[in-house]
Amino acid sequence: MPSTPTPPLPHVGLEFSGEATFTADAIKDFARLVGDANPLHHDSATAEASRFGGIIASGGHTVSVMMGQAAAFFSQHWPNIGLGYSVRLRRPVLAGETVKITWRVASVEYNAKLKGTVISMDGTLAKPGGAIAITGSCQALIADPGSFNSAS
Repeated sequence: MPSTPTPPLPHVGLEFSGEATFTADAIKDFARLVGDANPLHHDSATAEASRFGGIIASGGHTVSVMMGQAAAFFSQHWPNIGLGYSVRLRRPVLAGETVKITWRVASVEYNAKLKGTVISMDGTLAKPGGAIAITGSCQALIADPGSFNSAS
């Protein structure tokens, strides 16, 4: 049975995006899971009395969803592993908001030491109406065929 060929590597300018909705329950669950006791993520009364007017997602939650989208996209096509992320939190994401996450490939460079191609991307997480809540960059390694299969 023939195997499915690996698609060509991503190119500079490749863009992909998706949406995510941050429900109050998901925000509370994530905060509890990671030990974030900030009442803005748990306590409706405290959050409603705050300048945000309601429950907001933690930075860790929103960034994790952003990172997950990049990982999911690349995992559909190539064996890969994340190398690093840098983000700037600009605006809160409120419970119930559906956001748009967009990543754009900024550079593609082969790295012999890492046995693969390093893909650098720039990304945004936009709130309804288009206001940018998060800007970020990330790097991922698309491994040479077989390089994840053995200890090196």
